[in-house]
Amino acid sequence: MTLNFQSLVIGSLQNNCYVVHEPGSNKAAIVDPGEGAEPVIAYLKKNTMALEKILITHAHFDHILGCKAVNEAFPFAKIFLHQDDAALWNNSGNAQLFGYIPVDLPQPTHWLQDGEVIPVGNDVLEARHTPGHTPGHVVYYSSTAGCVFCGDLIFRHSVGRTDLPGGDFAQLRDSIETKIFTLPDSTILLPGHGPATTVGEEKLYNPYV
Repeated sequence: MTLNFQSLVIGSLQNNCYVVHEPGSNKAAIVDPGEGAEPVIAYLKKNTMALEKILITHAHFDHILGCKAVNEAFPFAKIFLHQDDAALWNNSGNAQLFGYIPVDLPQPTHWLQDGEVIPVGNDVLEARHTPGHTPGHVVYYSSTAGCVFCGDLIFRHSVGRTDLPGGDFAQLRDSIETKIFTLPDSTILLPGHGPATTVGEEKLYNPYV
């Protein structure tokens, strides 16, 4: 069986948080529980899902502030993050720079490596290190579902900003070209904000790459 996913738009910045699970199994992972993650918790409980993994694409505040509430609701779920975003995580994702209140977050329990395979049920996600938006940005690729949870690396006809601390446009473009555009054109890109797109669509129409 392939993985299924449900997108839940949460928080004041309209983040996409994804619930990922294998059909027929109650084991689940979530990607990027930002601020206002209560609907995600409610969805997991309503569907009697056992949350095993919290997968972070990058440690900006709008992708991580909900980890505290999720951790309290599902204390055995492991938190996955790349080491290069550890300082950003420990600073509440620079929440204070944008007028948000910093949160005392639980510490990550697993440091990701490029190319690491992460089990979800009987299927897997592959973590790909894609710096540029932040130093430790990663995406999560499912070859069976033909999709990438791509955080703020790339959006429909746009890319993640690189003017924040740790951003680097040359790195971001290289990450897209080597870790995203090498995938099949039909691969669905599931961004941290806004609508889904495909690799083929972005190769043709993304003006930034």
